Amino acid sequence: MSEAICDLPDCKKRLNMGHGVWEGRWLPTYQMTICTVHINASPEGWAPHREEFLLSWLQSKNLPVPKRNANGLLPFFA
Repeated sequence: MSEAICDLPDCKKRLNMGHGVWEGRWLPTYQMTICTVHINASPEGWAPHREEFLLSWLQSKNLPVPKRNANGLLPFFA
């Protein structure tokens, strides 16, 4: 089993990953890992209060901003 850390600055939770235990998800669009707590809290997409952090994160990684979903939110998975 491997470990990861939630990349959200207000979380940084240590996550167990593998062997049937998946406490987080790797989001290739953002090149980050977040815990399932945050995904489950807002399954329709990223909560609006996260956008400033996400846009800064994407810029720091030189990644494009994904197209917003039907709810007008940035998607977890694009």
